[in-house]
Amino acid sequence: MPLSSAKSIHVSLTHDRQLYPGEDHIIAVVFQSRTVGQFFDITANCNRKCVYTIQNNGVFKVEKNAINFVGAPLGGTWTQEYLEKNIKKTLNGPKTRVQISDIINVSPEVSCSSYAQTSSAK
Repeated sequence: MPLSSAKSIHVSLTHDRQLYPGEDHIIAVVFQSRTVGQFFDITANCNRKCVYTIQNNGVFKVEKNAINFVGAPLGGTWTQEYLEKNIKKTLNGPKTRVQISDIINVSPEVSCSSYAQTSSAK
C-alpha cells in the first residue's frame, strides 16, 4: 500500500551522537513493507527551540540481507556505508506504529529544513 493512503506507518529510529561531537544525527526509517522503506538522516539542534535539518534521504530495498538504494544517496561511498549500517540497526531494532492523524498537526515550535529547501512547519 502506498504511504500516501496509509492510516498508520511503521517507524524506527537510531541516534548517532559520536560521529560528529556536539551533533545528534537521527536516522529515521519509515517502512512501506518489511523490505522497502524510506530513510531520513536528520540532525537535531535543540537550543531555544528544536531545529531538525534533513541531511540526506532516499528509498531503500532489502535484498538478500543487503541494503540497496533506489538512487544513490548524496555523499559518496562513505555516506552510503554509514547509512547502510544505521538502516540495518533500525531493521533489527524496535519499530513503532504511528497513526497519521497523530502527526498531521505539527507544533509551531518545531521548524524543519533540508539541504534543498528551508521552511518552517505550519
